[in-house]
Amino acid sequence: MTAVAGEQVECDLTLCIVVTDAGAPLQRTIDALVQIEAPKDSFDVVVVDGTGGNATGVITWPPVLHHIEVTAPAGASLGAMYNLGWRAGNGVAVAFVAADAVVDPSWFAQITAATRRGRRLVMGRWLPSTPSLPEAGPLSYRLWASPRDASLVPTGNFAVRRTDLEAVGGFEESDADLDSTVLDLAARLVEDGVEPYRARHAVLLGDVPQWTIAEMLADRRRTAAAVEFLAERPIARSQLLAGGVIREGAQAQLVLLLLGLALSLRDRRYLAFTLPWLHGRTCTNPRAAGYKRRWFVLPGAFVMDGVETGLAVRARLRNALGRR
Repeated sequence: MTAVAGEQVECDLTLCIVVTDAGAPLQRTIDALVQIEAPKDSFDVVVVDGTGGNATGVITWPPVLHHIEVTAPAGASLGAMYNLGWRAGNGVAVAFVAADAVVDPSWFAQITAATRRGRRLVMGRWLPSTPSLPEAGPLSYRLWASPRDASLVPTGNFAVRRTDLEAVGGFEESDADLDSTVLDLAARLVEDGVEPYRARHAVLLGDVPQWTIAEMLADRRRTAAAVEFLAERPIARSQLLAGGVIREGAQAQLVLLLLGLALSLRDRRYLAFTLPWLHGRTCTNPRAAGYKRRWFVLPGAFVMDGVETGLAVRARLRNALGRR
């Protein structure tokens, strides 16, 4: 059953939010949308309630938002719920936003700027929500890591043009987990000729989980799982993974850092190769809040990135040798 509130208008972007946990702070997400830097008639919001009506029934909608509420049938898969959401909206492009995200005010402008320039699969990134850091325990406060950060395609922060979603038939309606469901869609889009684009400034803020170091390291296996998933999809692998092996960003910068350290034994000028990783982990994509803490946790960030890179390379080698 679909309940529609407000006039339906064709707009630039549909924000699709799928709720599978009745305890998700959905109201916070909705309230943050009012603060984004965009004309209120340039986007609509679709909320798919996969909790049997327990999530959307308590939302207080700001009157300035065009919104559509959809209740998913019992037993619907994640893929089916996502399909219900994007098909109910009216935007030229569809952005998928997590139900517990805090939307940065400039996020909308960054996403729509990319889609207007012809980008067809736009992937943003996650940063920790500063107010949640003290509640996440001393370890997470010092060394931040999140399952979202380890996802090859950032679940809950990516956008696709509606025509491309229609061309590939949307999400696979299987019982796969969210990472696999989203990665499968991205792979099919790439194989259909859609070039992925990483919008570094399209930021969503998420709560920091209270993890141990062991749990953080274990979660880095997500990248290895993505490499294995893409083993039989060479086109998607070449587009989504640098060199068909590792993620762009911190992993590629870590490889450059290691190369620079090795070559610096002969010529110290190669130490310049370490600068991209250091800049990334202290400025653009830190592992901790606060400038001093960013430097304090660098050894831990190095270990985290190293484990993730090593697992990805091992998975790729295992796949390559297994086909021989």
